[in-house]
Amino acid sequence: MISTFEIFKIIIGIIIAGFFLFFALKFLGVLTPQQVQNIEIAQLSSVKNSIEKTPLYGVSQNLSLKVEMEYSPPYISRKNNVKIHESIPFFLGEGDFVYIYPNSLDLGFWKMGWVGVVPETKLIYNPLIYTTEAYRTISQITEQFPESSSPLVRFGLCGAEVEYTTNTKTNFLKPIKGIVDTNQSYQIQNFSYTECTRPIADAIKVTISESEVNITDSFVIVLGDNEVGKILFTEDGKAKTLAYKDALDIFSILIGGEQAYMYKNKMEFASLLTFLKEESSRLEILRRVYSNSQYRNQECSTLIAATIPNIDNMKTIVEATASSENYGQQEMELFNELVGVLAQNYNDLESRGC
Repeated sequence: MISTFEIFKIIIGIIIAGFFLFFALKFLGVLTPQQVQNIEIAQLSSVKNSIEKTPLYGVSQNLSLKVEMEYSPPYISRKNNVKIHESIPFFLGEGDFVYIYPNSLDLGFWKMGWVGVVPETKLIYNPLIYTTEAYRTISQITEQFPESSSPLVRFGLCGAEVEYTTNTKTNFLKPIKGIVDTNQSYQIQNFSYTECTRPIADAIKVTISESEVNITDSFVIVLGDNEVGKILFTEDGKAKTLAYKDALDIFSILIGGEQAYMYKNKMEFASLLTFLKEESSRLEILRRVYSNSQYRNQECSTLIAATIPNIDNMKTIVEATASSENYGQQEMELFNELVGVLAQNYNDLESRGC
């Protein structure tokens, strides 16, 4: 039987607990709204610092988030005016637990670093064709994602009711790269190259096709020439079509929609234009040096003279396209054609020691 003293201790304990609970609730009330916003800004600043340090140190990391972010590049929170430095392109997928990693866009003569921020992701490809170009596109898109097990990033194929999924990027890409490297069309055994009808929850679904198809629960990539094509998708209830010229164009749409795509190309063309202007002047100086009787090198002089007009042509295309934000298929085909020419020019210059 409980004594009077023990009952007294229980009552006192309840009173003291109630006292502390009252002041805790009062304290939490004091935090809102200004102090809560300050805590949010501090957490957002931590995310900002992590993103900005990633390309500097080249180190990936995972991050647990206790604050909501709104991807509106260059902002991670327009409401709190927290934005990423304008020199760092980044692509953010929202989630409570994200993986931050560095990657790059390499044109062969110029490279742009960027940062990806992705939560747990399942990316399912639905190829309607089994051409080398279809597999190459799948491989190039996958390369934009990280090799992450925490949070888990998975990849797979789906056709009709069949789904193949792997838990690592490396395992998924092994057979895909094998097909691409042999440059042969390859039909996977017991796999149907038809519309994926299997319900797959919480996945980004990407359909690969040679013609426009209406699949409302999927991004549809329509393959074209010179690695340029179209991507069809629905955003805010509206059907949209954008031209892509590289896998990062596609990745930006998968992660952040049209505004991420526009941001990516604005950043890319602005940075590339700066490089082209400086490079045009540098090559002209080098051409004169190699033409000088003291340092005469006819081969290098000839190669540089052939490269300068291509640099100037690229500069003209980039200026015109960027100023009007006309990222259409015709402009992208011309852009990629010159990228190939310049990549060969610079490869020749490097191999000749120029």
